Amino acid sequence: MAVRVEDNQALSGALIGGRYALGEPLTTGGAAVVYRGWDTLRELGVALKSPRRDDSKSAAHTPEATAMLVGAIPLTELRWRLAREGQIMASLSHPHIARIYNYIEVEGWPWLALELVEGVDLWRAASERGPFSPHAALDVGRQVCAALGAIHAIGIIHRDVKPRNIILSPGGHATLIDFDLAWSPVLGDNGEPDMIYGTPEYMSPEQAMGERITAATDIYALGVTLYELLAGRAPFHASSASATMWRHVTETPPPLREWRHDLPAPVERAVMRALAKEPRRRYPSAEAMALALAQAQEEARMTHAQFGWRALTLLGSRPPASLAPAPIAETPEPATPASQADAKPGLWLMLTFWILALASLTLTLIILLALAQVMPE
Repeated sequence: MAVRVEDNQALSGALIGGRYALGEPLTTGGAAVVYRGWDTLRELGVALKSPRRDDSKSAAHTPEATAMLVGAIPLTELRWRLAREGQIMASLSHPHIARIYNYIEVEGWPWLALELVEGVDLWRAASERGPFSPHAALDVGRQVCAALGAIHAIGIIHRDVKPRNIILSPGGHATLIDFDLAWSPVLGDNGEPDMIYGTPEYMSPEQAMGERITAATDIYALGVTLYELLAGRAPFHASSASATMWRHVTETPPPLREWRHDLPAPVERAVMRALAKEPRRRYPSAEAMALALAQAQEEARMTHAQFGWRALTLLGSRPPASLAPAPIAETPEPATPASQADAKPGLWLMLTFWILALASLTLTLIILLALAQVMPE
């Protein structure tokens, strides 16, 4: 059954390529629309992606949906990019990257059949429940780092890492999607010198300037994403795309704790390093960033636990197991002299308190006895 593609919105319920039943739209971007679909041969839910018909009209100017803002993109290039996206995704296999099932053309119009990732994108999740907790944000960051490490290992740069391109499942599993802007050392680009690809709010300085992009470009974008998840806002925004891009080039992002006062310092440091202007000052790899995020998680957890433990110790109470610092090793090692010395300040503080209290009580009794002796009968 051949389907004439005249209007994407009119295809609801149609059978694409004699195989894929088309359902309702899931998301619409500046260059493509993604539908829920059903593979009638494999009896499997899929996501069906095709270029937009109105890419050069209003969709190219909506900040929340735009992925390609600088220059007008011909429809022929959008078709070429979808086929190229299929080739790039076919070379990837990772638990945190959406899979591709098929690439087909119906009367010259391209379609991608992709893994249907259940969940919501991070932008929607943050909009619905507010800023993420440090643990939740860094956990997502570590998962995306794993995906970026896999694509960087074969020379691919995603070039559009942002909350809308990361799907979070109800169980907390993060999946990186949307590779239509990805750069490949084999496929490259069409080579248009006046074209800058990406989303302004998440562009690295070198990307905004049209300079050479590297793995550090994706690390910067992930840093912006984590900043937004934690602060509830991206570090830079302006009335126009070019102004936003220029702020990435020239301005220092406001400290995270300016918006989130309760944020542990190790978490702020880990995220802000990814936002360094110079690529060489960011993390040297996605794996290095994942390690730093894990360390920040642990430092924040230990700081919180030790604060509660010490507060209860000063009050003379025994801390519950949930607040006591958890041992790193499975079998706790015997206390070292250094660790025993750490416990002494709390003991001396308690002894000092009771000594002072006893002295105060004694002094009070002496004064009362003296007054009783001098008072006339």
